[in-house]
Amino acid sequence: MDDLIPEVESPDAIVPGLEGFTRNQIIWQKGKLIGSGSFGRVYYGVNLTTHELMAVKQTELVPLNVRSSQSLRNRNQKLLEALQVEISLLKELDHPNVVSYLGFDVNINTVSVFLEYVDGGSLASILSKFGKFPYPMTQSFTWQILHGLEYLHERFIIHRDIKGANILVTHHGEVKIADFGISKKIDIKSVPNAQLSLQGTLYWMAPEVMQNTGVGYTSKVDIWSLGCVVYEMLEGHHPWSGMSDVSIMVNVGREHKAPVLSADIALSENEKAAVNEFLGLCFTADPEKRPTASNLFGYKFLDFTIPDELGFDFEQWLDVKTKEKEAMEAIMEEDSDFYDSSEVEE
Repeated sequence: MDDLIPEVESPDAIVPGLEGFTRNQIIWQKGKLIGSGSFGRVYYGVNLTTHELMAVKQTELVPLNVRSSQSLRNRNQKLLEALQVEISLLKELDHPNVVSYLGFDVNINTVSVFLEYVDGGSLASILSKFGKFPYPMTQSFTWQILHGLEYLHERFIIHRDIKGANILVTHHGEVKIADFGISKKIDIKSVPNAQLSLQGTLYWMAPEVMQNTGVGYTSKVDIWSLGCVVYEMLEGHHPWSGMSDVSIMVNVGREHKAPVLSADIALSENEKAAVNEFLGLCFTADPEKRPTASNLFGYKFLDFTIPDELGFDFEQWLDVKTKEKEAMEAIMEEDSDFYDSSEVEE
């Protein structure tokens, strides 16, 4: 990042739709791309005043004029609505299992949202590198995600897109819920089933969201998604792998089927019983009967006070897995060099 020019946001830049939010004019330096999604790109960033490492989510808005098409106007509106939701929610949140908001600023048509940098990556990226998680690691991460969800739901916030890619982990094994772009704050007490649109990612989506009947849904959709994340961690891939979108909609939305762990999964009988009980609760088809986040702490799968009681060392596990992967890549490279240099006899 040393050869890059510091980013100085424009003090006069105003994006219509964000006028009511307090900007944080930060002099910062942009680093490499971390990832991208439908609402923008996330970069490494360094606050040059505090030397704090940040994740900076940048959203590009298309400059509009009287000749701009309706599709461009709709795109900008959709992006602005997502930014408004994310900023308004994040600035009010303060919990160890929710990613911290550091502020936002504007440079011409680019909106930069400054977030806590979480150095271990997402659950999805760790699974992609190292495969399925050990049982106690899954317990620890589930406990932390559930604490984050409990905090959000107490504040009437539905995340609506809980999945491995939106759960970040530090190198110390601390879990942070991220990406609030399609989250929603509602008054659940006065509106038990808010009229919310079809939002989320299909593989982790609850039946009542897929049905989209107009009856609405509540924070219980996040509990179903949590069950899908537990499945994801133990199996090493998301639910419904290899199935078409239509098949998933039929299985989950119409027939209320839930993901089922493999019969030969490498768990003890006691572990299978505990996790299947937990998943059964998360995958309760009737959202009225599905437990709340607070209710789920009383079951055997999460029968501990703090994750440290499990005796699982995430840093050690990550170090061992990284060395194993590096060793395997070195062997594969040596094999590749051997075959490339070998002569083929006729």
